[in-house]
Amino acid sequence: MPWSPPDLRVNGAWWIFLLLEVPIHNPFQKVDVEFKNSVPKKQIYNILAKSDSLFFSLKNANVFKYGISSNKLFDYLASAKPVIFSTDAINNPIKEANAGFTVSPDSPEEIANAIIKLYNMPKEKRLEMGLNGRKYVEKHYSIPILVDKLEDLLYKVINMY
Repeated sequence: MPWSPPDLRVNGAWWIFLLLEVPIHNPFQKVDVEFKNSVPKKQIYNILAKSDSLFFSLKNANVFKYGISSNKLFDYLASAKPVIFSTDAINNPIKEANAGFTVSPDSPEEIANAIIKLYNMPKEKRLEMGLNGRKYVEKHYSIPILVDKLEDLLYKVINMY
């Protein structure tokens, strides 16, 4: 079967323009790209459920040298979908969980290659990556886990005085 480019839906993002401007070997020149405005939080889970994979991007910023803790990223991991993680933050939950690919936020070529890699990957492998992310977020960031961590921290602080 000949290769056909994936359909891309972009919600509330501008980064896809970079992909469309890659001058050499751009497999996305004939891609059906649908641009949508940002959507309310209550609609996000329906969109995540219909997606095959997800893209998380943050432009380089000095503040990320301390790490990131994004609700959007945790939603993506919890959705059990593979994630293309495009940021240079010091922490990398996607890599730690083996839940997708990490690419430079300043490299349209790396982003395009990651999309192609996911697109060409067997469905079982994409499902495995997604489940890895789900297990990771449940193990490290679920409400009971975070409550326990907070409780431990509060006890340590109280016992200091």
